[in-house]
Amino acid sequence: PPGDVEARIHCLRLGADECIPFDSAEEETLARIEALLRIKSIQDRMERSRRELQRLSTVDGLTGLSSRRHLQARCREELVRARRYRDPLSLILVDVDHFREVTGRLGEAAGDAVLCEVARRLRGVLREVDLAGRQGGDTFVVVLPSTHITGALAVAERIWKAIGERPFLVAGERLTVRVSLGLSFFPARGVSSHEDLFRLAQDALHRAKREGRGRICLFQAAHYFYQPLSPGGASGGGS
Repeated sequence: PPGDVEARIHCLRLGADECIPFDSAEEETLARIEALLRIKSIQDRMERSRRELQRLSTVDGLTGLSSRRHLQARCREELVRARRYRDPLSLILVDVDHFREVTGRLGEAAGDAVLCEVARRLRGVLREVDLAGRQGGDTFVVVLPSTHITGALAVAERIWKAIGERPFLVAGERLTVRVSLGLSFFPARGVSSHEDLFRLAQDALHRAKREGRGRICLFQAAHYFYQPLSPGGASGGGS
């Protein structure tokens, strides 16, 4: 019946957002509908903001690759899967050589352009199942599921060539950009967590830098250095 308070309470408890009596004045009905629309608009904005925050937490804002946080989580998941199914897993750290010289001479915008182009070339040599991301600064990460170390070395060489063999056009200049790469893999001695994978790859990357940059370094029980063939040069290695 008109004005039945108990009926309206019952409707609201059942999940209704509003309960408008049949005998309500037209102005009141319109006001209630407008209030509901405002609430819906606020809810929609909050949902869009939530999705955007979620996206920003998984994507690097500059390059569009995975963020460091997302990389860590995915690498942990992939290691759990690799251990369960006795599957190999490899990780590559890619660091741009002499990056500070680029930003010092051409500015931060030029440095950002270099990083974006590195990201684009990285994506171009990877499979759909591989994961590429930016760890921070001028360092990138590649996670290679179901990939043993010989396969990872082949991918690392493709990355090295894709970045280094064609000049970058930045701020009106043609720049030759080189990268150093550090590799780690599972299963391997000393690797029991995703933190170990990152730590050993970082050790290998630091060694590659110390040995002269522009090379690939694999971390095993001891370091092994693998220098891919460069234009006009030759491969070399050492341990």
